[in-house]
Amino acid sequence: MAITLTWDEVIAMAPELAVVDTIAQEEVLTRVLYEVEAAAWPDDTIRKTAAKLYARHLGTTALPKSGMGNGLVRSISAGGVSKSFAISEDSGNTNTLHATKYGLDYLVMCRAYLPQPGFVL
Repeated sequence: MAITLTWDEVIAMAPELAVVDTIAQEEVLTRVLYEVEAAAWPDDTIRKTAAKLYARHLGTTALPKSGMGNGLVRSISAGGVSKSFAISEDSGNTNTLHATKYGLDYLVMCRAYLPQPGFVL
């Protein structure tokens, strides 16, 4: 069965996403409804919860960037002292589900409700 999802439902628990522009909102909703397949989830309630989390993750990655710059801090220095940080290959990819709290919550749902490779009932 098909589910519907509106941006108001997405921002109900993530008000910071209200500033995402309408074009990005439509892209996020379209992608989510396409990628969160009905057959994979046990019921529409769980599927809709997963869809909202995934939409919040994608919405977070679509937020306007501001502040001191984009990306990860790779090193800092003050005076004659400097510190460098190891950055994993995946760390700079904001599309990875590990990049946002909503993506992590979506992964938890996937692990709880979707069959995992190598898992046999």
